[in-house]
Amino acid sequence: DGKGLSWDLLCYCRRSERLVLLDQAGIAMPLGSFYATGAGGDTALGVLSAAAKPKDLAQAKRLVQKAVRVAIKHNAACGGKVRVLVVRGKRAPVEIT
Repeated sequence: DGKGLSWDLLCYCRRSERLVLLDQAGIAMPLGSFYATGAGGDTALGVLSAAAKPKDLAQAKRLVQKAVRVAIKHNAACGGKVRVLVVRGKRAPVEIT
């Protein structure tokens, strides 16, 4: 019945080329270059915010993986395999590693 459940939907807007967070009330919130959600989201965001801006995609992927691993280490509700999803654009839209 969905009672008591909460959710957020993270979307990529091709028109504005930005991340958008849509909450269960239907409110869309434009985001910056990165975002983290879930049990370890705050921890991961802290790592991302404190780090120097990556110079290329390879550095960005390593930083995201580090942020998720730190969240897993410090939050018992986190775990599993770390995967990175890269949204590139129309020609090669998605890359998962």
